[in-house]
Amino acid sequence: IIEQLSARHETPWIIGISGIPGIGKTSLALKAAHHHRSEESFDAIIWVIAETRSWIPISEDRQKATSFNDLYDEIAEVLKIDSIIRLESITEKRKQVREALKGSRCLLVIDGVEGLGGWDIFNDLKDFVQPTKIIATSNIHADQVDHHYLLEGMDREAALELMRAECKAK
Repeated sequence: IIEQLSARHETPWIIGISGIPGIGKTSLALKAAHHHRSEESFDAIIWVIAETRSWIPISEDRQKATSFNDLYDEIAEVLKIDSIIRLESITEKRKQVREALKGSRCLLVIDGVEGLGGWDIFNDLKDFVQPTKIIATSNIHADQVDHHYLLEGMDREAALELMRAECKAK
């Protein structure tokens, strides 16, 4: 995932991470985002948690967002483009956010896309990519992304070996 996000070419990159709840999808996305933050690979990293029928942007005030309009506002806020937030038309807001993203290399992480209807949200967001990259996590298998990773559990022996190694290290 880190290598794919580092690619500078213009290939669309929507990376899906799926698996059962608690398997580490969010942790993996967070590790990739932190890696790229420390490498300064992106102009901005926008992290959004999707919950049932709502967007919850991760920001200091943890303001709850409930629509694509609010998602576009969060992107504009992170990019510090207040004029987009003041727009009334969702169509114009989407157009301006898309243009802003084309001029910035951003990483947009959407954690839990099934909360907003699943992977179909990318029908509306796919043209945002280039040079922006998207990581999305879900409990549901991804089929509308450029690259997909299915996280599966470890077998018993591998899990015990990992726990022994972690205990020894600590």
